[in-house]
Amino acid sequence: MAFSVNHVHILGNVGQDAVVRYTQAGKPVASFSLATTEWSPDGDKTEWHNITVWGKLAELAGRFALKGTQVHVQGRLQTREWQDKEGNTRKSTEIVARDAVFLGRRPKTEAPKRDKPGAAAEAIPYTDDESVPF
Repeated sequence: MAFSVNHVHILGNVGQDAVVRYTQAGKPVASFSLATTEWSPDGDKTEWHNITVWGKLAELAGRFALKGTQVHVQGRLQTREWQDKEGNTRKSTEIVARDAVFLGRRPKTEAPKRDKPGAAAEAIPYTDDESVPF
């Protein structure tokens, strides 16, 4: 008997606010992009992932998956195929989330203030005052 696993865990930052749509049956579906960055002495490499969530989780994503928010996603990979306007076959791979935890907003990107060269950086405040429930 063959055994296989299609399970993804990623932690990254939302690239654009989630977009929530509804099927004809009224079921909510949301999509957003998530960036993960691999740190390296030779330079950082950012990978973008398309995330799709359904049901109650889609509605939560619409409220909390805002640009810059850090999110932990668990789900599975799914590849879709369709025809574009010119009749060409196109494919895209996405992560269909089973679970997502919205961890909070990314810090402001302004440079930290230092009293003198080499001094430790001050804590960087978050981009907004609203707390995101876990």
